[in-house]
Amino acid sequence: MARWADKLNIGDLWRRNCADIISSLADAFELTVPGSYPTGSYTPTLSNTTNVGASTAAETYYSRSGNNVTVYGALNVDPTANTTLTELGISLPIASDITNAQHVSGTASAIAFNSSGGISGDTANNRATLTFISATDTNHTMRFHFTYRIV
Repeated sequence: MARWADKLNIGDLWRRNCADIISSLADAFELTVPGSYPTGSYTPTLSNTTNVGASTAAETYYSRSGNNVTVYGALNVDPTANTTLTELGISLPIASDITNAQHVSGTASAIAFNSSGGISGDTANNRATLTFISATDTNHTMRFHFTYRIV
């Protein structure tokens, strides 16, 4: 009976060592192990591009699966005029070379003002760009989410 118990302990030790090796390799090559999704938070840098007098970023969250990153959060934006095209740059939590506007895709909405917008890639600055027609010229909160691929 002691030999059977010894074999079980050796098998358990072997499985733990394999799991440690796989985890170490995944970390070294920035890969994800199935069922493992690295997450984090950051406060994005906002760039008042078009029709924005002021903006304020809040803590924003992201998760990474392989080379895909999903970002979600809220921000305050203060357009200078209503019914006008408004653009706001949002920094990425994990750097990427955005070579095509379609490499970033998402949406945003301001429920209080029944306003929505789209998020695409800014190839000149390697960031996301929120674009919408402002429904008001007062400061308001917009909730957003977008996904991009790390290149």
